[in-house]
Amino acid sequence: MALVDVLLLVDNKMRDGLNVGLVAERLKASGVSTWVCNKRNVIQFHKLLKPKVIVLSYTKGKWISDHIPEISKISKIVVLPQEGAIPERDKGGIEGYRGELSQYVHKYLLWGQKTKELIEKSSDVDIPPEKMVVTSTTKLDPYWMKISQEKIPIEASGVRNTQRIGFALTGTYFLNNYQKPGMLDVIMTRRGRNKCGYRNSRYYEFSRGRDIEDHLWVVSAIMRAAFDIMDLLIERGWHVSIRPGMFEDFHMYRKLFPDKKKVSISTGEYLHEWLSGLDILMCGHTSVGIDSILASVPVIYWYDLLDTDRLFEHCELPNLTKSFFSELYWRPKTHDEIIEKIEEGLKGDLLPTPEPERYLTYLKDYYDVPRSEVPSVSIAREITELL
Repeated sequence: MALVDVLLLVDNKMRDGLNVGLVAERLKASGVSTWVCNKRNVIQFHKLLKPKVIVLSYTKGKWISDHIPEISKISKIVVLPQEGAIPERDKGGIEGYRGELSQYVHKYLLWGQKTKELIEKSSDVDIPPEKMVVTSTTKLDPYWMKISQEKIPIEASGVRNTQRIGFALTGTYFLNNYQKPGMLDVIMTRRGRNKCGYRNSRYYEFSRGRDIEDHLWVVSAIMRAAFDIMDLLIERGWHVSIRPGMFEDFHMYRKLFPDKKKVSISTGEYLHEWLSGLDILMCGHTSVGIDSILASVPVIYWYDLLDTDRLFEHCELPNLTKSFFSELYWRPKTHDEIIEKIEEGLKGDLLPTPEPERYLTYLKDYYDVPRSEVPSVSIAREITELL
């Protein structure tokens, strides 16, 4: 006998907490008994509560895949992508849909039509079309007043007078990780010994002929460039706000930048709250920039300060060195050009993106907006239909 109707997984509290919480509130408001869990206790809570429906971020992964067949005997399984996943990535937005485990899933709630097409092309097991439903993503709920408009406005924010420049960091696992793997851990993991305990050797094989040393080179170059820019901004009296990646140890950044008047570390704010307090966002290959444009905060991409050919020579992983959506961000090539763009943004004259029409096409293809219903409402309804 089921003790709750729906069990919802929060895969990562910093990234997914608000978004899963919004779905939970929608379900509760419609009279659906709902429980929220995390990766550490989802199996235990499932055995205890025996929910009618369980909502997971994916079905692949050593911590969950072995349990999927048994889970399916008790509950209907819904897959709701992580909020940090990027739908165009081969190893991000679609990785969790592949393979024979798809036979146990009752419904996939997808961000956009392009994501559905990618799954249809890449899955090694056919997934019936009726199992895949496009619902957009709850990360866009805070921007409902914009995404509900037939023509989403892309406009300069005007003067905000905060003088705050945000840095969205990607949180590379072994550079500054709260699990603190050392260099030997990383090397042994790459050799297949799996001493880190949280990643296996496959994770580090980024592209043909590359190895862990190549990845370390790329990460070092990217972060060094970011710190150089931060120093320039601080010298000009502008406030820098760092948002660490979801796996990062934010205490390390406080040690590097102890003066809180000059540098703040965002750890407790929701993403949309943090963006609303910025004049400019600095970022690399991260979908935070997609959100920032909706928030009317100009996005400046700093990776073009690096030698692109050398980056590609070492690594071609999309979230490190190339991705389509980075073309939607301002891309200065020198420190002087970065300063010029920031000054333009501080005056309120800089559009959030240099490519408004391409950005709107991207939103339509990958996020299913504009839309007539709040994403969390759509998701909650699709879940409720399985009860």
